[in-house]
Amino acid sequence: MLVSLFERPKYLSGYFDSTLSKIQRHSQVFERLLSQKMPRLYRHLKENGIDPLLYITPWFMALYTSLPCWDSVLTIWDLLLLEGVSVIFQTSLGILHIISDELLSRTGIAQILPILLRLPAERLKRSYFVPVMWRWTIFSWEVNAVLAIITDTSNVQSNQGDVHQCF
Repeated sequence: MLVSLFERPKYLSGYFDSTLSKIQRHSQVFERLLSQKMPRLYRHLKENGIDPLLYITPWFMALYTSLPCWDSVLTIWDLLLLEGVSVIFQTSLGILHIISDELLSRTGIAQILPILLRLPAERLKRSYFVPVMWRWTIFSWEVNAVLAIITDTSNVQSNQGDVHQCF
């Protein structure tokens, strides 16, 4: 099953290529979604030097297997198979919502990053976590739209580097 998830374009193909370009693009997508859905938390993390790549890389690449509650992991996988890649963004927003008070009450990478990497088991039990996660529904079209904006912006920036000035 995991091999299927990582090989099919609907899911996570490209996550383990040599450049990790897809995980980087998904990090940019997540950052935009976070800035739109949770602006206060987004600003706080940004001000404290917490780039989403620091925490979503292990979450996304391991498909949340590091979560302390296996029933939640299996639910996330079921939803991923049913809904597609938008579920990984929805899951991340749900996690951040659950731990947002702790994150907002701390400053600096040394205080914030451990919270993001060692998630509280009591609040990630399926019965508590899944209803919270559903509040943060992300649709595939949202992910695709943000991905298109990021790709267009990236293409414009790379084309600007190719412009030669003639005098």
